[in-house]
Amino acid sequence: MAKNLLLRNPQGVQPLVDQLTFVSWEDDPKVGLMGMISNDWAVLGIHNDGSERGLSRAIDESTAAGTGFGVLSYAYKPGAVTGSAEIIDENPTIDYIKWPDRVVKDNGVVIERNTGKVAMGHVLMVDIRQDDIVALRVTREKAALRIDEQGRGQEPKATTVNIAYRTDEHKAIFETRYFKVTKDGELVELDVRRFVEDSKIVGDLDEGTKIQLGEGKPEEIQDAQDRVPKEDGTPASESPAPAGNPAPAGNTDTEGTGDTETA
Repeated sequence: MAKNLLLRNPQGVQPLVDQLTFVSWEDDPKVGLMGMISNDWAVLGIHNDGSERGLSRAIDESTAAGTGFGVLSYAYKPGAVTGSAEIIDENPTIDYIKWPDRVVKDNGVVIERNTGKVAMGHVLMVDIRQDDIVALRVTREKAALRIDEQGRGQEPKATTVNIAYRTDEHKAIFETRYFKVTKDGELVELDVRRFVEDSKIVGDLDEGTKIQLGEGKPEEIQDAQDRVPKEDGTPASESPAPAGNPAPAGNTDTEGTGDTETA
């Protein structure tokens, strides 16, 4: 970020050297502050070269007009937050997103059912910039993932994964994090420049030399760091990590006599 907002900053123009997207079907997957993730996550696939990982935040606008005046006021409401990714390879994660309500028989036959079910999972977006800064963005609530167009020809064709993001009870959708990797591979954390403890803000509330932003008494969002480990490196959750994060098989029929759904 430019130190002087009156000046343009060429350092703000950084191409990406790599881009990855991960999904997790777990309810509470974690991401390390310095980019460590477990096999709770599965890579979505290889992004199509030259494609853009889409992210759109809609704002709904309504107006009030007066006779002889035209529009007098504008009102805004949060709209849908959606995204997309073009994946060039075929893999089990993509297969599951295509048919999340499929039934897997004990003889290996997969029955692809056309129902209203969509794949629900957490999404982790990773951007690796040319200046070695890594940007992470992860969902706080599970998103809905779907694939509409599934046809292909002789040549490899990118599959578009459509993503619908959801807010939590605090109206929050993502948690973001930045860190830097040096030339020798060592991780270097970027310093927090603006946020400090409230007690360190100079001034007096009664005298009006400092104010509390927002209305009412501020309250910490307790689960804001649920997806990152503690500062001393110990896991945020002591529960043992699962053996892996394969794409859910959907419904299974182990006896061949009926359909039962796996967790």
